[in-house]
Amino acid sequence: GAWETPQRTTEGGRLGNDVGKVEEEVIKMQGESLKIDIFCSQLYLQTVKMWCKGELLKECNPTEPVTLSKSGWKYLTTEPNQRILLKDSRNGCFSLLMSALQVEDSGIYWFGILDDLNVIPLRKIRVTVQKGEHSYLPGSAILTMAHQLLPACLFNLEATPRHLF
Repeated sequence: GAWETPQRTTEGGRLGNDVGKVEEEVIKMQGESLKIDIFCSQLYLQTVKMWCKGELLKECNPTEPVTLSKSGWKYLTTEPNQRILLKDSRNGCFSLLMSALQVEDSGIYWFGILDDLNVIPLRKIRVTVQKGEHSYLPGSAILTMAHQLLPACLFNLEATPRHLF
């Protein structure tokens, strides 16, 4: 089928919109949220939106109808309790939200729309989630402040009970 031709042509070629050639990258710290404006066109207002996580587009099986279980595509909706939530934004874009990011959320995400039974991929985003380290500057500044405040707090706390007994 279409996927037997070399990788360079399949990722964007047949679909005609340079998908996979432009890889956006987002780097986040563990626990943070990721919000990205996506589907910024009137064309996408009424479309069914999809997402898939996979290093290669073919892992998502975009040539298979999404009704088949072997398709890796999932529906992108505004329903709560999903890994990626679709949000309506006022500026005519839809945005997607991933909250409380974990290191295992790292990877390549594909976002597209459903056209008949096939998905047309539109965006490719590499998400990298890093563990928070103490050497991370804002964090260590806060730690230092806490150490400066700590002895005074402890002293005040201990002073009160002595007067009571």
